[in-house]
Amino acid sequence: MLALGSDPYLGPTAIQRIADLIEEDPTPRPCVEAMIREQGDALPEEIRHAFLEKVPRTPLLTPLPPRNRNYDKVPPTAFEQQLEEWNQLWRTGIGSAVDRYQARQKIAWDYWAGIKAS
Repeated sequence: MLALGSDPYLGPTAIQRIADLIEEDPTPRPCVEAMIREQGDALPEEIRHAFLEKVPRTPLLTPLPPRNRNYDKVPPTAFEQQLEEWNQLWRTGIGSAVDRYQARQKIAWDYWAGIKAS
């Protein structure tokens, strides 16, 4: 998965998944320790942060400054933006369809109430 880190499309996802795997385990797996030993500080920051959270005093990595996760958001990709636009379009369409249905239903109820009253 680390080889995919340089891929422009799959890289961020592959790096995040490796970091997630490190964070999910109570202690790092031997293969993760071997990767850290081999790559060291050349690894992406997300992977190094995940490993340093599990093993804070490791000699394999230099310490990183603490980060504020509120500001470390990855900007949405073009595809994610397109999905959000589609979702918004769908929500708008559904909302207007419900409004039209309720307006027609009110007209029908008013008509029925007029028939019952006469």
